[in-house]
Amino acid sequence: MKKTSLVIALSAILPGIAMAGAPGTDGFGAWNIDTSGTITLTGTGTGGGTSGCPTGMTCSGTPISDSGFLQVQMTDGTNTYFQTIIADAPATTGGTVPFSSENFVKSGATAGGIAAQQNMSITDTNGTVNASTTLAMGDFNNGTENQVDMSQKLGDTAGEFYAGFTYGKNSAGDASTMNLDQQLKTTAGDFATSFSATQDNTINTTTGAVSLAGQSIDIAMGIVLNPGGTLSDQSFSFSQLSGTALTSGGTIDVANPPGTGPDPSVTWVAGDKASKTVIGQSVTDAGVFGYGSIADATAGTKLADYSLSTNDGTTLYTLNTGTDPFAVNDPTGIVVSVP
Repeated sequence: MKKTSLVIALSAILPGIAMAGAPGTDGFGAWNIDTSGTITLTGTGTGGGTSGCPTGMTCSGTPISDSGFLQVQMTDGTNTYFQTIIADAPATTGGTVPFSSENFVKSGATAGGIAAQQNMSITDTNGTVNASTTLAMGDFNNGTENQVDMSQKLGDTAGEFYAGFTYGKNSAGDASTMNLDQQLKTTAGDFATSFSATQDNTINTTTGAVSLAGQSIDIAMGIVLNPGGTLSDQSFSFSQLSGTALTSGGTIDVANPPGTGPDPSVTWVAGDKASKTVIGQSVTDAGVFGYGSIADATAGTKLADYSLSTNDGTTLYTLNTGTDPFAVNDPTGIVVSVP
């Protein structure tokens, strides 16, 4: 299976990233907290009594602080900002912070807006739960970063269960991308399943109306039916792309098309709604079976073929032009992993 988009998204919104429009160049996460809950900033700015003021800023000499709390007033010489940090003390200094909330407010802002980030990370013997939300709006957005980034993740290292969600709205506020990713694998029962869906939307900035621009859906399932077998005993794979998710065209032929139809191929172009299905089975006393189909719903064309000698439905196709855009390939190679 392809690497999930959730893992990629998580790496982009952890503390420490630069934040346009916010004080200095430090961005979120430019602070430390010790086991007693004392928070200190780590920038190179100036300001009496506040070590680590954000780079390029001058901080007030009288910050408000308590265990797990820090609020600092600062200025770049023209504008005044307030930075507020709330965080749980980690078990060890430099360790994982269970929860943190950080925001910047600009005093007297003409366009308004907010820069804020919340992170939650809970790890115990039953699995991992991570969640992160980042906002960069109004005066705090330079026109290149997302207005909104959200990510949620669950996990169970024992049962290898995993579920995740990401959402991002672009800097202009006129487009968004949402992804749902679920995986499950029972190591004792040799059962695996995976589901991933990504949706691209366009947003009317005047009315707020949301329209679907593109979508991708990927499903893979496998199960062991033979004692001592593998996940290829019985497997199913499905991939569908539409709109902006289908970025290039191509043509696929069936290697041994059934019947004598006039067009033994399926051709798609960028922006169409196309899908690919593969089924494989190799079961003791039941034989080997492979099935594959390619369809373009936009053009209303479909091809399907089956085999009683192979459980790899992908071998039933011949790609003539373009590249295979579908994420699902060999049904015997299902891999379910917990990030």
